[in-house]
Amino acid sequence: MIRYVDSLDGIRLDMLHGFFEGWRRSVSPEEHLELLRGSDHVVLAVDDGLNVVSDLDS
Repeated sequence: MIRYVDSLDGIRLDMLHGFFEGWRRSVSPEEHLELLRGSDHVVLAVDDGLNVVSDLDS
């Protein structure tokens, strides 16, 4: 099930693996989390079945 959240509460590093796969410059989960923390607004789609995150707007 997909749920949408506007907070980083409960977002773990292991949920951010593979998000930047195929990009010219790979971003680690740690860097990704820091980018999200530095954003003015965050909306994330969380697939609870897979424990992964899709960044809709950062």
